[in-house]
Amino acid sequence: MRVALCAPYDVDLIAGVSEFVRELRRALQAAGDSVEVFTPDMFEELSRMPNGFRNALLSVRTFVAILRSPAPWSAVHVNQPHAQAVAALLAARIRGVNGVATIHSPFPPGRSGLHALMQRIHHRLVMRLADVVVFVAAALRRDLGRPDDRVIYIAPSEWYLSAAPRTRPLDPGGVTILFVGRQTRSKGFFDLMDVIETLSAGPLRDRFRLRLVGQSTPEETAEKEARLRRLGNRVEDTGPVKEHAQLLSVYQSSDVIVLPSYREGLPLVLVEAMAVGCVPVATAIDGIPELVAPGVSGWLVPPGDRAALLAALESAIGRPEELGRRSVRAAETVRARFRSERTADRYRSLYARVEGSLRSGETGLAEQG
Repeated sequence: MRVALCAPYDVDLIAGVSEFVRELRRALQAAGDSVEVFTPDMFEELSRMPNGFRNALLSVRTFVAILRSPAPWSAVHVNQPHAQAVAALLAARIRGVNGVATIHSPFPPGRSGLHALMQRIHHRLVMRLADVVVFVAAALRRDLGRPDDRVIYIAPSEWYLSAAPRTRPLDPGGVTILFVGRQTRSKGFFDLMDVIETLSAGPLRDRFRLRLVGQSTPEETAEKEARLRRLGNRVEDTGPVKEHAQLLSVYQSSDVIVLPSYREGLPLVLVEAMAVGCVPVATAIDGIPELVAPGVSGWLVPPGDRAALLAALESAIGRPEELGRRSVRAAETVRARFRSERTADRYRSLYARVEGSLRSGETGLAEQG
C-alpha cells in the first residue's frame, strides 16, 4: 500500500496534527506500507516565505507532486480543511485516486472576515472532494459532519505510552499544576491566571505551584508578563518545549494538567498527559468529554466559568488521595483506548477499502458508514 499523507504544519512540531501525522507514518511503515509525507518542511524554499505565500506554494507543490509521482497511490490522506487539502484532493481526483480527510478541530468561535470565509470554503470543498471523512471526536462529527462520517480517535506518541504511569506520591511541597499550549484567551489561559491569583490569596496558597509550557502571542505577551510578576516565584515559565523527552519529563513531574479552552477537537496534550497519570482539569467542550470522565479520571468545568475552575482546582489540591485515584484511572483510560497501532489499523482498513472501491467502480463511500 502506498499513501500520500498531507498536512499544513511541519511534521517535526510537538503539536497535535504534526504528532498525528508522525505517529501514523511510523505505524504504517512498521506495517510495511510506503508513506510519502507532504508538509511545509518537506519543501526547503517554504521556510523563507511569509505565511500567505507559504500556504499557496505548499498547495501548488503538493498538487504537482501527487500528480507527477510515477508510482500509483493507494490513497491520498489530508488533514484539516486547508488550501493544501483541497489541492491534494483535486490532484487525487485527477489521478483517479480516492481521498481520505481527517478533521481535527472545530472552527474558531466568532471569527469573521476573509480568514473565516476561506476556512469555511475549504471545509465545504474538503467534505465534497474526500471519499471518506474522519473526525477525531464524535462531537466534531455532530457539529461539522454527517451522521455516517467516521470517528477515529488519535493516539499519543509511543514516547508517552512506553513510559510507566506515575506511581510516586505527591510532592510534599504541593501539587504541580501544568498548562501546555498556546497562552491565549481562546485556550482559557487568562481564565486560569485569574484562578491562580485567587488560589494564591487563599488557604491553599502554599500547597501548589503552576508550571507553564508554551508561549503567548505578541499581542498578549504584555498581559501575561504582568500576571507573572504578580504571582512571583509561584510560577515556573519554561517556554516552548521542542523535544519529546523534555515534554515527557514535564508530564511525569506534574500532578494536574489544566486545559480551560473554549474550543478543541480531541486535544492530544490531554491524551499524552493522562497516559503517564497526569490528571486533567478541563472544559466540557467538543471531544473532551469523550476522553475525561468527571469524578473518575479528572474534572470537567463549563468554558469561561472561573468559579467552577477554581472549585475543581481546590478539590484537586485539597484531596490528594482522590487525586491519586484519578491519576490511575486517567492512565488506564488512555492505555486501553488510545494506541497508535489501533489508529493505524483503522486507517489502513479505510485505505484498503477506498483502493478496492476504485478498482471495482464503487462510489459513495462517504455515505456507506
